[in-house]
Amino acid sequence: MVTSHHKSTRIPSNLQNGMLINSGICGVFGITINILILIVLCKRFKKSNVHADIKICTFVCFVDVIVSLGLIFRAIFVKYPYNILKLHPNWCKFDTVAVTMLINCSGYILGVMSIERFFLVCWNIQLPAIIWFILIFLAISVAEGSSIISVANNLQTLTISEVTCTVKSIESGYICYTISAIFFLLSFSTIIFSYFSIMVVKTRQCLNQINLNIPKEAVYAELRSTIFKSLIYIILYILVFSAKFYILCYTIITGKKRTLPMDVASIILLSYSPSVNALILLCMNQNVRTDFIIFIKSMKSKILRAEQIY
Repeated sequence: MVTSHHKSTRIPSNLQNGMLINSGICGVFGITINILILIVLCKRFKKSNVHADIKICTFVCFVDVIVSLGLIFRAIFVKYPYNILKLHPNWCKFDTVAVTMLINCSGYILGVMSIERFFLVCWNIQLPAIIWFILIFLAISVAEGSSIISVANNLQTLTISEVTCTVKSIESGYICYTISAIFFLLSFSTIIFSYFSIMVVKTRQCLNQINLNIPKEAVYAELRSTIFKSLIYIILYILVFSAKFYILCYTIITGKKRTLPMDVASIILLSYSPSVNALILLCMNQNVRTDFIIFIKSMKSKILRAEQIY
């Protein structure tokens, strides 16, 4: 049987039910919007010279579809017919590798994508997509590999809220925890640095355009758009991963394990990751957003025509 970190602390059933409902809603919305975006992105692959950013975005959406399925899995099987994560070690192992760690990997991919955009916007350097996918593959392989080794050594454990699993920070589990912490901090700092840098560079470019007698209205419109999109990205990313960042700092500084409120806040916020990633993609990429809107309108018109026929 798998037990939680804190045997003496019991999560209220109504709070746990609320977490599971939130997980289910986030999973359904996440899988829906990411599949729709994937359909739009896949159409772009029919064209030649697909940009590296689009390829990375496609991979992020694919990963988030899997994560969303994992959230739906938690929402159902942590409650019905009973908490299988608590009673069946193998299912706890599955949740650790396929859901918990994959949510982390989704954040690592965003970190790589932020570096790609930083090089492109700030330095006008466009590296081949294969380079970015090698970085993504290495990050996922190391993170997932360390978690697989940990659960193979039966180091999986329920978190204090009993709705998700992780690994014990001992033996190979400690290596897994350390790798996850390092990758997360790198991704967190890289994303914030990259998008703040993009804002600064775009501001300078806009000021230079004004000196070249380009219409101020057009320049300021572009500047506002860039700053708005970058701030939206940073704010949403920080909101989703803020509790995880706080918990990591708390455990490193105090040496104590996370409390129940910390665990609840972190799990709830991380559940929004697939949905927020999709919304950020639509916000940041105008071409994808335009294609997405056209696709939704075409679906709506087809549904209306079908209703009229029947």
